[in-house]
Amino acid sequence: MREKLFKFPPAFLALLLFSFPLLGQNQTTRGYQEYVILQSSDTLYGEIQEGLDSKSIRFQSATNSVQDFSVGQVKGYKTKNGKSYVGIEVNLGDEGPNLLFVQALVIGKVSLYQYREFFFVTKDDSVSVQIKMVEKEEYVGEKRVIRKTYTNLGKLSYLLSDCSLLPSVTGFRILTERNLTNLIVDYNECTSENFIVFKNEKPWTSFSFGVAGGMNSSNISFTSTQTLYIVISEGTFSTSKSLALMASLAVSSPRINERISFRTDILYHKSSFTALISNNYRDFLNNEQMDFSLHSVTLPVTFQYMLKKKILNPYLNLGISYQRNFGTEMNYVREIGSKDTPYIEEKAEPFVVKKALFGFTGTVGLSKSFSAGTSGFIELRAVSAENFHATNFDEFTGIAAKQITSSLLSLSLMAGINF
Repeated sequence: MREKLFKFPPAFLALLLFSFPLLGQNQTTRGYQEYVILQSSDTLYGEIQEGLDSKSIRFQSATNSVQDFSVGQVKGYKTKNGKSYVGIEVNLGDEGPNLLFVQALVIGKVSLYQYREFFFVTKDDSVSVQIKMVEKEEYVGEKRVIRKTYTNLGKLSYLLSDCSLLPSVTGFRILTERNLTNLIVDYNECTSENFIVFKNEKPWTSFSFGVAGGMNSSNISFTSTQTLYIVISEGTFSTSKSLALMASLAVSSPRINERISFRTDILYHKSSFTALISNNYRDFLNNEQMDFSLHSVTLPVTFQYMLKKKILNPYLNLGISYQRNFGTEMNYVREIGSKDTPYIEEKAEPFVVKKALFGFTGTVGLSKSFSAGTSGFIELRAVSAENFHATNFDEFTGIAAKQITSSLLSLSLMAGINF
């Protein structure tokens, strides 16, 4: 006998089809995009404050009253990120039957649901298939190989076998929300049955472009146990402050997760540094000054995680950066000897700044939506790189360059717009 993972009468499915068309749309009541549908079919608009667990939610109504609903008290609910959940009974292996909130992806003659790493495909009210990725250990000759496969692909193929136009399910090497959704949609279209695709208004892939301007602050420091450049080992370089310009590109999949995106930027700024040190004793002079400036183009590549809030959306970026330096200008002056007859030594380029630097970057920011597809943001970015000097300190000092280390830290405060 085929095990039932879902148990609900056909009338329940019909009620879902009648009640949930709103769940796939952006319609609101009094500004609210979130709501719950009670067992009485009444709809309460408000805010889903949090999912307490997979069996209950906390809901704040439009009148600001807060109430906890268990999975048996509501038919379903929708969150503002466009995800819709229904309460149904599932069997998660050894755990036995559980009445849980699961995400509805497609509802029709054949429906698709997701709960954590599980996908569930149901047909009418009697046949259901649970799909999960598993790892199997195999040996090819004497070599141990771990293969990723999926459970119940044969059952899923049989479930959809009355539509000959579908591709072979067993031919899928990777099953994702996207290709499973497309498969179930194709089946329902093949059988000419009515169906609902949730989050249908959200694209699988979305691109966002941004421009910004702001201020950049850069600091450099050197660490050296010995060097004839005392200004390097003992001096402190001034903080460089300059204007900065930035363009950005973010790629996300709102259909899967609106909070996570891949982002790359191009950031330009100019830095200027000065260090001066004096070791004068009576009539003896020993002064050193070093100045240098450079133009930098930084390309951070990061993953962005955004928290959805009512007014402002905070976000965090972490990743790596590539910095290209050019147009370096440098000067070193040393004044040594007696005050009456000082000896002045100049060196145009005491060391070389690397043209290419790799480092790490992090960003914290706030975003606010103005209209569909347009938002403003303000963010603070940090970029850190080590050993930005090349290896020719020893041309003048006779000391191996490995005895000198350097670090660069840049902070950028940017404000801009995404579209």
